[in-house]
Amino acid sequence: MADEKKITHPPILLPICIYHKDGPLGGEQGYLGVPTMNMDSEGNLTLVCYKEKPAYEGWYNAGRFFGVNPMYTSIPSDMTLICAKRSETAEHSYDTISVSTVYDPFNDDQNCVYFMGWTRPVPYTTPLYLYEGTGGGIFPTFERKNGLPEGYRLTILYVLTDEPMEGTIFPGEKKWFSKWKDGTPNFFFKNYMGRCIPDPDGITFEECTLKNDTELLRPISLLDYLNEKAKKENKARFAESVPRFFKKVNVVWVSIVLGIFLLALAAVLYWVFKNKNDSGGGNRYGR
Repeated sequence: MADEKKITHPPILLPICIYHKDGPLGGEQGYLGVPTMNMDSEGNLTLVCYKEKPAYEGWYNAGRFFGVNPMYTSIPSDMTLICAKRSETAEHSYDTISVSTVYDPFNDDQNCVYFMGWTRPVPYTTPLYLYEGTGGGIFPTFERKNGLPEGYRLTILYVLTDEPMEGTIFPGEKKWFSKWKDGTPNFFFKNYMGRCIPDPDGITFEECTLKNDTELLRPISLLDYLNEKAKKENKARFAESVPRFFKKVNVVWVSIVLGIFLLALAAVLYWVFKNKNDSGGGNRYGR
């Protein structure tokens, strides 16, 4: 995750860079920031989470995740608009001091990095652990600490990553739901009763939100969705297992058994028709 893979144009799902600065136990610093935007000679934009930021002395890239661009759409059902707020002090100008839910999308704070994500588990998302220390800063990481240091508070967000990680939630088989295309990770979703749920067999986020806008919304539970998905997967597995069964059967033995069956059927039919004719002849000419 901590690489310099380039994204060639600003997608609807924006990359959010995670930066760390080492320090003593309890003194680590963390920062959630937007990627660096560059333009090549052909005028194409690239978004990059650099391994090290020259302007941020001692800071290094510790990962990346993707959040829905709040400028693209209204907040979908079950998603949350989040503000990762940067410190305003000169000494800690790159620290993220709070990560909070935004209830008023029109209240724009210039010190916030805004994105939409989930505050509860969703299939194919990865938990992002936000440790708030006694000094008030936020330390974001994909690695869960063994135990919670005294005075710390833990908040968990569930975010999209462009590759599976330890802790990624898989509802069934480990089939990933994003593919890189034209320099951008394509994530796929299923629209289900007004929600866009990550799903490897789904559609793009744009298509999902458009479908949600045209369908009747009604309350659902995530359990209902997972049960429906499991039923479809079981039907698909059964449909695949039938051809595999016949592939394993010996063709010669199948031919022999089928031939015997057809001969037996012909003999039975001959016997039935013969008895019917004999019986019919006796009734017609006998007295």
